[in-house]
Amino acid sequence: MLKGRFPPSGRIEGFTAEIGASGSYCPQHATLPVEVTYFDI
Repeated sequence: MLKGRFPPSGRIEGFTAEIGASGSYCPQHATLPVEVTYFDI
């Protein structure tokens, strides 16, 4: 989103995102690790 214009202030690891679908067709959800980056602007 910031395309490298601002250096990140830090990163937080250990979060996950659950991706899935709902409705008549419900495949198994996938849980993926994510890294959170935050900025001081």
